[in-house]
Amino acid sequence: EPRALIKTGSVNLRAKDVGQVVADITGIVTAHRGEIASESTTTNDDGQQQRSQLELRVPVDEFEAVIVELETVGTLIERHSNEEDVTTLVVDVDARVQSARDAVESLNRLYVRATTLGQVIVLEREISQRQADLESLLGQQKVLADQTAMSTIAVSVSRTPDKKSAKPVDDDQAGFVTGIKQGWDGLLTFVVAAGHALGVALPLGSLFALLALLGWVVVRRRPQHHREPQPSE
Repeated sequence: EPRALIKTGSVNLRAKDVGQVVADITGIVTAHRGEIASESTTTNDDGQQQRSQLELRVPVDEFEAVIVELETVGTLIERHSNEEDVTTLVVDVDARVQSARDAVESLNRLYVRATTLGQVIVLEREISQRQADLESLLGQQKVLADQTAMSTIAVSVSRTPDKKSAKPVDDDQAGFVTGIKQGWDGLLTFVVAAGHALGVALPLGSLFALLALLGWVVVRRRPQHHREPQPSE
C-alpha cells in the first residue's frame, strides 16, 4: 500500500518583472494539473508590481518537479520543503470512521425495536452522540485526504530594487565643505591648546597664592618691639 504523505514548501524569488514571473508560475502550475489557491499583489505609485504572494496547490506526485521549475523563473532567494508521513494516522482515522458508522447503525436497529419511552430516550441520546463523533471523524478524514492528494507551495516574488547612482559633488561644494572642515579643526586645536595652558597656569597660581598666605601669617605673628621714651633732663 502506498504511503500517505503531506508535502509543503515555500519559494522566495526576485525578478525585475514581477508580473512576468507570476505569468510563468501560472503556466507551470497549469502544466502540472495544479491550481493557484490565492494571490496577493502590491504595486508602487507608478503602478509597477513590487511584490506578489501566491499559494499553489499541486498533486503530491508533482511536488518536486514544480519546485525545480519554480527556481528557474527568477533569482532564487530562499527555498524550503517539508514531507510528513501520515500513513498510520490515515489508517487509524479510517478505522475509527468505520467503527463509528457500525455503532450508529446498531443503535438505529435497537431504536426501531424499542418498546418503552425510557428505551427511546436513552437510544436517541446515544445515537445523537455517536453521530456527532462520526461527523467529526469524517471531517478529519476529508482533511487528510485533501492534504495527501494535493501539496501546498507558498511562493513570494519581489521586484529587484533599482540601482541608485551616487550624486556627484561639484568643485564649489567640495571647496566649501573642505573650508568648513579646516575651520573646525583649527577651532578644536585652539580649544585644546587653551585648555592645556589653563591647566598649567592654575597649579602655578595656586602655588603663588599659598606662598603669599604663608608670608602674611609670618608677618602677623612676628613680635614687635616698642621703644620707651627717654626722660628729659
